[in-house]
Formats: sequence, C-alpha cells, structure tokens
Amino acid sequence: MTDQRFFQRVLAGLMAGLATGLFLGEAVWPLGIGADVFTRLLQVTVLPYVLGSVIAGLGGRTAEDLKRLAVHGGVLLLLFWLAVLAVVFASSLALPAGRGGFAFSADHPPSAPINWLDIYIPSNVFHSLAFNAMPAVVLFGLLAGMALGTMEDARKRPLLDALEGFNEAMGRISRLITRLAPLGVFAMTAEAAGVLRVDEFLRLQVWFVVYIGLAVLLAWWVLPALVALLTPIQYPRFVSALQTAALTAFAAGDYFVVLPMIAEANKQLLQEQGVTEEDAERTIGVAVPLLFNFPHTGKILTLAFFPFAAWFSAASLSASQWISLGTAGVLSMFGNINAAVPFLLDLLQLPADLFNLFTVSSVLNVRFGSLAAAMHTAALSMLVAASLLGRLRVDVKRLGRLALVSAAVVGAFIGGTRFVFAHIVPPVPSGVAALEGFVLRHGLPPAEVRPPTAPEAPPGPPAQRLGDVRARGILRVGVFTDAVPYAFLNPEGQLVGFDVEMAHALASSLGVSPRFIAIERSRLAEMLDGGVCDIVMSGLVVTMATADAVEFSAAYNEERIGFLVPDHRRGEFVEGPALVGRPLRLGVPSPRFVEAVQRKLPLATIEPRPLQDVLNAGTLGDLDAIVLPIDTATYASRIQPALAAVLPEGDNTRGVMAYAVPRGAESLRAFVNTWIEFTRALGSFADAHRYWIEGRAQEVRMPRWSIASNVLGWW
Repeated sequence: MTDQRFFQRVLAGLMAGLATGLFLGEAVWPLGIGADVFTRLLQVTVLPYVLGSVIAGLGGRTAEDLKRLAVHGGVLLLLFWLAVLAVVFASSLALPAGRGGFAFSADHPPSAPINWLDIYIPSNVFHSLAFNAMPAVVLFGLLAGMALGTMEDARKRPLLDALEGFNEAMGRISRLITRLAPLGVFAMTAEAAGVLRVDEFLRLQVWFVVYIGLAVLLAWWVLPALVALLTPIQYPRFVSALQTAALTAFAAGDYFVVLPMIAEANKQLLQEQGVTEEDAERTIGVAVPLLFNFPHTGKILTLAFFPFAAWFSAASLSASQWISLGTAGVLSMFGNINAAVPFLLDLLQLPADLFNLFTVSSVLNVRFGSLAAAMHTAALSMLVAASLLGRLRVDVKRLGRLALVSAAVVGAFIGGTRFVFAHIVPPVPSGVAALEGFVLRHGLPPAEVRPPTAPEAPPGPPAQRLGDVRARGILRVGVFTDAVPYAFLNPEGQLVGFDVEMAHALASSLGVSPRFIAIERSRLAEMLDGGVCDIVMSGLVVTMATADAVEFSAAYNEERIGFLVPDHRRGEFVEGPALVGRPLRLGVPSPRFVEAVQRKLPLATIEPRPLQDVLNAGTLGDLDAIVLPIDTATYASRIQPALAAVLPEGDNTRGVMAYAVPRGAESLRAFVNTWIEFTRALGSFADAHRYWIEGRAQEVRMPRWSIASNVLGWW
C-alpha cells in the first residue's frame, strides 16, 4: 500500500469520525474506549524504542561524533526556537483593540515551582520507564550510550547487535500498529467532536484561530520548506512521507506516540537519497528521541497564549514582561505545560483565572500543537541528520527569500485575523456584567431596589413590628447592593443574590410581599429603628459591636474571612501566620471589621474602603488587600479579574452570618429563627448555597448539541 493511499484512508477515518461526533454528540462516548485502546497501543513501543535507539546510536559513535551532534543539533534547535518566538511576538498584532476584557471563575492557588530534578534526573530508571518520565529515560540512555561508546569494539559489539535487533523489532511492531491508524483516528476524532461544546469554542474563537492558523502555517509550510531548502529532499516528498504521522499525532493529541513513525519515515527518506540503512539509523535513531526532550514548535507557540491572555483581561505586556516571556517562557516549557502556564501567569502578573481558559482551549489546540510538534521533530531531526552526514546545503540568499515569503504569509494571516475579528467580535462584558448568568429562580419576579425613604407613618414599638408587617402586607428588606453573592445588581439592574431569594421565601411564609431598600452599612441600626426597613438580609456578618444596636437572628451561614488582593500578589497572603508581623495597609468595607482585624494583625494599618469603590476602579490603590468574607472576595475577583480572593492557610477566622431586625422586635426575630430552621430542614438553604455561593448559576450545561438529538429528535 502506497503512502498516499494509506494517508487517504487515515483522512477518511478523520472525516468519518468528525461526522459521527457531530451526528451523535455525547452518545459517541463508547468510541472513546476504542480511542483509548489505540492510543495505548501506539505507546507500547515508544519508551523501549527511545531507550534502545539512544543507547545503540551513541554507543556506536566516537567522541567527535557526539560533539558534532551536540553542536549541530543545538544550533539548529536554537534557530527553530528563535523563529517561533518571532511568530509568538507577532501574534499579539492579531488581537483587535477594544475587544478584550472578561471575568473568570474561582482563583487558583499559586502554582508550585517546577521541579527540574524530578523531570530530568533518573534516580530510578525503572520508575521513569513506568511513569513515562521521558527526559529521565533519555538521560539514562545518554549516560549508558556514552559509556558504551568508550568501551572496546569487541566488548560492546554483541550488546550493540542485540540493541539494534531490539530496535528493529520495535519498529516492526510500530509499523504493524500503524496499520490500525484509520480506525484509531476515526475513534479519536469522533470522541473529540462529540464532546467539544459550541459555547466553549465560541468563547475562545480568537485564540483558537490565532493558534491554529499559526500552527498550520509552521507545520505545513515553514518547517517542510526548511527541509526542502537545506537538504536534497523535495517539499512534496517530505510532506507525503510525514503526513500520516502528523495526522495521527493530531487525532491522538499527543505526538509522543508517533515518534517511531517519524523515525521510520525519516530513515526511508534518507535511504532514498542514497544514505545507508546503518547511517540512517545512527543519525535519525538518535536525533528523534533526543529532540523529544526539548520544547518543540507546538510548545513554544503556546507562549502566544500570554499576549492573548493579557488582551483578554484588558491588560498589556510591558517590554520587561515580553523579555521574561521569551526567556523564562522557553525554559518553563521543558516541563509539563499545565504547570508552566500558571507559573508564567504569575510571572507576567496576569490573572490566574486565565488558566481556566487555557484548559478549555486545550480540547482543540492540543491537537494542532501535536501536529506542529510532529512536523517539528521530523524536520529538525532530518536537518540534524543531514548535517551529521555532510548533506546539509546552506544558501544564504535562498534562506533570505524563504524568510521574506514566510514573513509575508504570516503577516497576511495576522493582519487578516485582526481585521475580521475587529468587525465580528463584540465588546465583551466587563465589571458586574460578568455576573449576567445570575437571575432569580423559581419564577420569582425581577426584584427592584428602592432608595431609603422615611416611612409614611412613624414606626410603632419594636415589639409590634411583626404585626405591622402583616398589617401593611409588605416586608421592607434592607440590602447592600454590592454584597455579592448575597445581594447585588445584575447587568439588567435587577437585584439578585442568595439573600434576595431568601427574602422572597421569608415574605411568602409571612403572607406578604417583599420590598427591597438600599441602605448603607454605617446606618444599619438607624434604618431598622426608623422603620425604613424591617429586616436586613444582605450577607451581614455578626459582630459584637453591631449586636449592641440590633437583634440578630440565628445564624444561617458561616464563612471564612479572607482577602481580596492584586492577583499577582496572592502568593504573599497564602500563609496566615506570616502576615502577623507585616505592616500591611488593609481596607475594610465596614467599620465593624476594624476591631477583629486589628486584633489579628496588630501591625496593620486599617482604613474603611467601600467595596463598590474597589469594584468600580478595579484596583486597590495604595492598599495591600481588602478584608472580606471569602465568598464575597471570590465574586469580587470575578467582576475584576486583576484581583484575587485568598483564603490564608493556618487562619481559621470565621464570620457568622445572620439577619438583623430592630432591637426589641422579639416576635419578628422569633419568627425569622423558626423560618430559618424550617427552611434549612427542607434543604432550601443548601440548594441556594450551591446556586449562588458555589457559582452553579454559571455552570449550567445543556446537553451537547447533536444532529441525532436536536435535528432528528431521536432522543
């Protein structure tokens, strides 16, 4: 079977998988088992092949050969990195101005530092083999291969023959498994198409287009063109030989599993140019597994996420941050990419919440990254082999022309992308608009909030307040309109929140209607005693100072006290005991917090700072942090993603939340207490907690759209 016919079968499997996923949607899940089986089969020979190839390849070489491999491979790899970094820097030009800015979900803890020793030092090579620790396996192979190379030929030849025979066997197994590629690609593509959600795709369409477009340009134009320019291998032949491996890597979302396929294809290409089978094995067999351990084009291109992340959060990268991205960014890509992204977000002082976006985007981008990685490894290993074999031809003029043409193609793509998205991407929600998913449930009418006004008639004695409420048919509920998630205004100007929903329930139990009054925290007792409101239901934290002026109901919620801090500084507030000796400048939204904070942090300077001012400004100004209940801090960080909610470790400070009624209104207080116990027993508090405080309102997921379900109505 020719390469082209086999590729056509693989391509047919991919298209059939895509159609099946779109047709069946989430019902395609059984094919995920087949996809997993095929992926595992591809992995069967990878680590044994890599280890055997490195030991045999280096063991049969001289010290001079090893030096040439290091020098030539290092120079070529550095040139590849520089070229891709140039593309990363240019990618920021594809982002249309004025279309960024978004708010995100809960903050991640500061990322742990990358442990380079665990990644690269094979303290137990069998452990490294068992857990796919590829860099450590290769380092062991390097040490063993170099040691074998220093031995006399008579002593090492039997071992080399055995290793070469072993490698040939692994190659045969790989070729056998490759025959299943059309079926495996079908299963993997069907599963991916069946679970990828339209809303996830639309949410990240700019990043998808930028990354996918640049990955495709690098994989199918720049890298093969370099091979054609610097070696005797023609562009069409190189692409034809590697297209199956590249497409399989795309479908699997992992180019690690196609390393043997890449090596076999490159060996065949070299032999077509008159290179002996032994020389092809000695060069490609070493270059492919060695290059796996260095960041590839797909990983380096991932750094383009960070200018996108800055744009997405309405920020920009400074010159020093660009330098950090180009240096520390490349080094961090030696490790796991999911560990590198939070680390780089911290380094660049970007909201950690953006890691959620990266995770969502990986559903699709990991496949195009694997495609680029496969072509990167194929192209670079071919150039390294050609250099070692003396078949590398360097023509500065032709290289210059390729650079100019490539720059023009990339520039046209970037310019076109910017133009299109500047016209089709609407300005995204910002500020409180990020909470647009929150609406009152259970068919409750939109709640209108009114300004505080004196009652039409002077209030009666506090002891009669319950009777007064029933007589007038209205329960006047005092709220703080910035008390997210307990009471706040959504983008439509409607009052929503946990306590707003509970106020409707309480009013219903009383047989009256609720009326919501916006009040100030500093005038809590005055509003209650003066009859402006009958009860305050707004995430109110009980303090001893306030207890002297109002009556509190039984507690309905308990919340840890935390901080709202600049996102890039959240690591400073993780250890609670370490804050005691620091002269911090802390803001509090209400004077009732001052005493507790001063007792806990005696060296801190405390000053009142309304939360609404912080939400409007998006910055803390001269403050180090704002002291808030952690749930309120978390929602504030959603509204302003440059801020982060931090719950210090080792600090168990808690706030008890209750409802406030006028002092002396014992009958009203008793009714509210009974209602709280009854409502808790029914599970209504727990249900509302999941929706409002745990954020389930923004996690409602409809079943995945599919042709079979949504068009044909089969289920």
